[in-house]
Amino acid sequence: MVDALNLNFNHAIASPRNAEPEEEKIWTKILTEVSAKSRNTMQGASIIVLGDSAAGKTSLLSKLEKIDNPNKLWVLDGNEKFAPLLRHALSANTPSKTVVIIAVSLDNPSPVHSLRRWASIMAKEIASKYEPAVVNEAKQGQERFWQEYVEPLESSMTASMAPGLEDTGLLPLEQGVLTENYGVSMIVVVTKADLVNERSEQTMDKVLCDVRRFCLQYGAALVYTTTKNPKNTQLLAKYIVHRAYGLPFTTSAQMIDRDTIFVPAGWDSEKKIEIVRTNITEIDVLEPNREKVNVVKEPEVTAEDTQVFLARFADMLAKDLATNGQKKVDDAGATASDSPLASFFSNLLKDKPQSTRTAAPISEEQQQAQIEKIFQKSDETDSAA
Repeated sequence: MVDALNLNFNHAIASPRNAEPEEEKIWTKILTEVSAKSRNTMQGASIIVLGDSAAGKTSLLSKLEKIDNPNKLWVLDGNEKFAPLLRHALSANTPSKTVVIIAVSLDNPSPVHSLRRWASIMAKEIASKYEPAVVNEAKQGQERFWQEYVEPLESSMTASMAPGLEDTGLLPLEQGVLTENYGVSMIVVVTKADLVNERSEQTMDKVLCDVRRFCLQYGAALVYTTTKNPKNTQLLAKYIVHRAYGLPFTTSAQMIDRDTIFVPAGWDSEKKIEIVRTNITEIDVLEPNREKVNVVKEPEVTAEDTQVFLARFADMLAKDLATNGQKKVDDAGATASDSPLASFFSNLLKDKPQSTRTAAPISEEQQQAQIEKIFQKSDETDSAA
């Protein structure tokens, strides 16, 4: 069932010291307007957590609960039958105010298959709740977020860092980016990331590339988390606030430590993924969760033209007869040649025994008796007439 977790957020408003009464009123008015605007920004957002039953959602939420964030988290049970409840967790007016977190465990043999399944469930509920025009507007917002992405600086990210950004033309999205756009902000959280140390580097790189390509298609960020290292859990909490409320975020992508990988939305590209993929040899990673079946292709058989076959066969027979010499026919008409081919055709050409019977000859007495019977029947016919 759907659970809600409310986390508090406090605004601090400070007044300048030793200020004159008139100046104090001006500062109070300005800060009040800023605070009211901030409260309006913080309202209406919704964070939804999806994933399989063994995806580690409970552990993830227990960590997020200890962090002071202005988040309202809705958690859906791993059973798909509760999916219709999602429409009540979505933000009221537009999907752009919703952050969808899909959790998947690193020990899942088919992580991308699980991610696609939950994304498809979310897409169905979004389509049933909002009008198409509202969804299209939210999709445009997600596209613009990717187009306007810049590497965050160590200081606060503000509009002053990139003067004139809105005046410059935005580049089109790269190939493979946001091909599946639902209008929501999406974050993929890979739990149990400490398992990377127990598996081969080639296998983990293959899984990472597949998950990154999924994130690229759905416009999602990627965060690896583990209960043994709370660093990325805190990072995840800050990034949720950034996507839900547009607050500053100053952390760059992290690809060095394999158990704390972080790929913000807008940073990745097909070219960056291919850099990692070029170092991966062909390994068996079953995706989706199906057994690998060795398919044996039967050789293709092409029928030969009848005339070509007969001409080729006649040449073969002529060569065979020339090699074995003249045929010798015995009293029964069979060939004495040792060639199996010649024997076969000779048997076909032998005269078959007559199957029709020859009638026995009729004597003169029998013929005379038959003639008399014919005349007698003729006289009887005339008398009756």
